[in-house]
Amino acid sequence: MKHRPFSKVITFFIVLLAYLFVIFACYEMHRLNDLSPIAYIGSGIVVLLAITVRAYMKRAVQQDLVDIRVKQAKELSEIKKEYGEDYVSEEVPDVNLDNEY
Repeated sequence: MKHRPFSKVITFFIVLLAYLFVIFACYEMHRLNDLSPIAYIGSGIVVLLAITVRAYMKRAVQQDLVDIRVKQAKELSEIKKEYGEDYVSEEVPDVNLDNEY
């Protein structure tokens, strides 16, 4: 059985809860013939979903950064195996070829 990330589970339940609450609110507004709650319910649901999506996206970005760092570390260890432990990973400085000396 594959392990689901906790953030996906939380996101799913919040979206489900928001959906069920909207259905319940629609039922109650129909039953009472009063649409005044829609003004604050609608904005509240949108804010809740916006916060949830933002938190999920922030967590996804962090996970992607961790995955990139792990991949870089694996590649560097493979390079060190191939070229030896004295291999140093450095950025190559930009060279301006327009200036002739």
